[in-house]
Amino acid sequence: MVVLGNLLTHYRYQLANVSAQERDGRLAIQIRTNAQEADLDLVAALTSTPAPLPRGSPFTNLAEARRYAGPLPYTFDHDRSTGSIIAVKATRKRWNPEPITVEVRKASFLDSPDFSGTEPVLANAFHVENVHYRWERGELLTGPRS
Repeated sequence: MVVLGNLLTHYRYQLANVSAQERDGRLAIQIRTNAQEADLDLVAALTSTPAPLPRGSPFTNLAEARRYAGPLPYTFDHDRSTGSIIAVKATRKRWNPEPITVEVRKASFLDSPDFSGTEPVLANAFHVENVHYRWERGELLTGPRS
C-alpha cells in the first residue's frame, strides 16, 4: 500500500506495524511507526454498546456524534499540472457504527509541536465490522481558472 499509495496520491504513506487482538470482548490495537511519530495504543470495550459519550466530548448527544462516524462519501486530491481537482467517490454497505468505550493509552502524534499547549479530548469512538467498501474511479473536476 505504501508504494502504490505514494505513486497514485500525494498522501505520503509510511510503513507501520499494526497489531490487533480481540479477547474477552476487548479489542487491543497497537500501531508502531519508524520514528514514533504516529504510534497508537488503545483498548476498546466491544461489549459496552451503546456506550455513552466520553467525558468532555464536544457532542451534545450520540445522534450528533453519529453524523461524524465514518468517511465522507468523497475524497479529493489536487492535480498540480492542470490545477484541477480529482474527486473519488466511496461506496459502502453494512455501515452500522456502534458507540463503544475506548481507553487511549498512547497517541504519539498528539505529542508533536503542532499540538503543544492543547489538551486532547476523545470526542467519541465507534466500532464497525463486516463493511463492504469500495472506491469508484476518480473524476477530474475542472473549473474556471483565474
